[in-house]
Amino acid sequence: APQWYRARARELCAVAREGTPVYAYSLEVLRERAKSLYDTLVRANVVSRVHYAIKANSHPVILQTVADEGLQLECVSIGEVQHARDTVAGMKEQPKILFTPNFCAIDDFERAFSLGCDVTVDNDQVRSSSSRTRRAYSASVCILSNTNAVLYSDGRVSPSCSVR
Repeated sequence: APQWYRARARELCAVAREGTPVYAYSLEVLRERAKSLYDTLVRANVVSRVHYAIKANSHPVILQTVADEGLQLECVSIGEVQHARDTVAGMKEQPKILFTPNFCAIDDFERAFSLGCDVTVDNDQVRSSSSRTRRAYSASVCILSNTNAVLYSDGRVSPSCSVR
């Protein structure tokens, strides 16, 4: 077991005995890992941004912690976008939100554009939609490219490996 868990094992076991499933996180470890990712990839100019997928855990403290360390937020639904915006609303340095839907309605694209999100377009619907959406599309869209890069826990990056 990790050191942080061993140090608090009794407390964590007592909480777990209360019956409800429990997720236990160390904010210190989360902060260290987020900082390491940021430093390894962004400060080293490997990438310009690192996004945390809020579907992994959307608890406000988790989102604020990763954002405090420089990670941006990635959302797959307008509901997630709104949750992310509400969560970080009071932060001095607001993280950028990347909206990466899977074949969502045009209204969701338009809402994401109006909220200032970067947007990944996964279908041709946007290009053939209203002129308002096309204007936003031409100004704000990101292209998602899978480079098969792998980041190892020791900080090594393998940019051209085969993932199976």
